[in-house]
Amino acid sequence: RAGLRLQHALPNARVVYVSATGATTVHNLAYAQRLGLWGGEDFPFATRAEFVEAIEDGGVAAMEVLARDLRALGLYTARSLSYDGVEYELIEHALTDEQRRIYDAYAGAFAVIHNHLDAAMEAANITGSDGTLNRQAKSAARSAFESAKQRFFGHLLTSMKTPTLIRSIERDLDDGHAAVIQIVSTGEALMERRLAEIPTEEWNDVRVDITPREYVLDYLAHSFPVQLYEPFTDTEGNLSSRPVYRDGQPVESREAVARRDELIERLASLPPVPGALDQIVQRFGADMVAEVTGRSRRIVRKGE
Repeated sequence: RAGLRLQHALPNARVVYVSATGATTVHNLAYAQRLGLWGGEDFPFATRAEFVEAIEDGGVAAMEVLARDLRALGLYTARSLSYDGVEYELIEHALTDEQRRIYDAYAGAFAVIHNHLDAAMEAANITGSDGTLNRQAKSAARSAFESAKQRFFGHLLTSMKTPTLIRSIERDLDDGHAAVIQIVSTGEALMERRLAEIPTEEWNDVRVDITPREYVLDYLAHSFPVQLYEPFTDTEGNLSSRPVYRDGQPVESREAVARRDELIERLASLPPVPGALDQIVQRFGADMVAEVTGRSRRIVRKGE
């Protein structure tokens, strides 16, 4: 919105749109009205809404064609910085005893989740004593678990290394340099889900946990297999299972739900580790960190 207001306030000014994710989604181009993609009969699309709808319907292929055509017209370019004179330095972070304890605790928790996952799938009739009863449900459960595990430990290790990164940034600032930090994930999706659960009138004093631990709790709350399946024999005589519904609503396995709730309680007792980006903002202050990410907002700690 600020970009649109600036363009409207300075109609005769030249505009250059600079973005790290300009052609990833159509909404990243929806503010770039000077590209001439919409505006009336003389343009490809009459309105911005029509442009967004058409590209969204076309999916990734449409975005690729759009980027190609903009490049051909000289309106879009993807530049890369020269690496001449660039020096590299590896900074090693030594895990503290406390960090080792926290890592071991979470590794142990995931081992427990893995065991409970197998038991929950059997309780829900996804698997049985003779093997798999519903391959699709089992595959989905396994995939969700492995994805959550990989995402969590990636965030956890990044968060644990951040104190060493911060000390390096402080040295660079003392030497008169500016530090540019590249972070793989900002945790925006998780933050938005948590904020959606809180009334907007309470946002001035929110008490919410946006740490890597929340990725595991989010998985347990929404992806851990608790829906009940019923065994049946198909037309070829094979034993399978299908989901059970009552009045159009999925029926849950009591045992699987109990296991999930036990895991949530266990995970909630483990110590949280602040995310990397939040540690940086907290250390240097929101007014000193220029965040160039896809996040439209961030939570700022007011005090202890």
